[in-house]
Amino acid sequence: MTSEAAPSIPYSIDVFLDGEDYLVQYYLNTVLEKQYLLTDQKAVREFIRGFLVTSRNTRETICLLAAIHQRAMGMMNDKDIDERQHLQHRLLNDGQVISKPSAGDAMAGLVAVSNVLFRGGSGPWRKFLQLPITFSKGVLHRHSRGPKEALIHCDANLRFIIKTSMWFDVLASVSRLQIPQFLDEYRQIFGRNSAYIESPISMASPREELSMMSVMGCESHIVWAMAEISNLAYWKSHESSCGQLSMPDLVARGKDIEIHLMPGPSKDRQIVEELDRQRHFTSEMFRASSLIYLHTVISGSYPHIAEIQQGVQDTVDILREIPAFGITARNVVRSVVFCIFIAGCLTDDLGHREYFQRRLSEQEDERVGNCKKVKHVMEDVWDQGMEPVPWQEALQKVSMLLV
Repeated sequence: MTSEAAPSIPYSIDVFLDGEDYLVQYYLNTVLEKQYLLTDQKAVREFIRGFLVTSRNTRETICLLAAIHQRAMGMMNDKDIDERQHLQHRLLNDGQVISKPSAGDAMAGLVAVSNVLFRGGSGPWRKFLQLPITFSKGVLHRHSRGPKEALIHCDANLRFIIKTSMWFDVLASVSRLQIPQFLDEYRQIFGRNSAYIESPISMASPREELSMMSVMGCESHIVWAMAEISNLAYWKSHESSCGQLSMPDLVARGKDIEIHLMPGPSKDRQIVEELDRQRHFTSEMFRASSLIYLHTVISGSYPHIAEIQQGVQDTVDILREIPAFGITARNVVRSVVFCIFIAGCLTDDLGHREYFQRRLSEQEDERVGNCKKVKHVMEDVWDQGMEPVPWQEALQKVSMLLV
């Protein structure tokens, strides 16, 4: 297999244009930890430094992200943000798909998605996300033995780009009611041929190169399940529009996914490392909220359906284990806005609603991210008082990516 390696760091980052060095240093020292909350930030920082030297696209999008954070802190004016935003669009071909994006283009696309997320989550994120998706698919299909072997054997830095693109793709499919672009790859890498997927109640874990826990804090089989739920939702919509939806088939396909979202055996040993605790909480939140998502597809988005009520209660119970303030609260709550949003929209329990509002409000002091916007969209859904609950339509209306 031939693969494009992410750049090494051949020299220092003192080669930037006037005014860039300060923003780059601000990004590395202050912003990066708020961008990728559940990763090994030391490793990510090192390979991003390489892209900063070799890829103008990455460098400019990172300078914009640093400027966006400074603006949120009252340290930057809107004019400079607008100028950098226009430059980003030009560099990324005005958001059009670059037919053969490089690793630098892919990294720039991911940072451009973060630029949208830092400003509330609504905007042209789909255009930017297509760059790393196109690049990642190219890498995954260069290996003669398929995507799983490609992911195992590719450069670790490229593996980060691929996994992050996959994660964004899964959540984009939920927001857009579309088939995930990586669906075939999820099935080959995480799906039915995986021993862990076949035995969800075991303590087995996928090998590190295939695990999504180290990137976004979510077990790989849950990522697979979310992708399959989105695919099932699309299938249901298509079959319904053709007047040929088979309810027995829908239920059977849904139950086949549900098996893999059941709680696994509790771990006897205490989780010592703080980052591992954050990832554990995050993964459990996605497991519980994915069950809500699944049952909205099987039965409709109705808060009084027993399985949906149970999913909401499980989500609340897990969230209550997470401290209200501090680094764990920040990293986990900002990582699980999808979970809070779907559970919040699918409950009419006033106590649960108030609790979800409060947990999102606790993060508003960060001043960046989409917690505030997610809370407002959730409240708009409540104000409509409609059943079935139009939670996906609300996301599409504001072009929001729930990451």
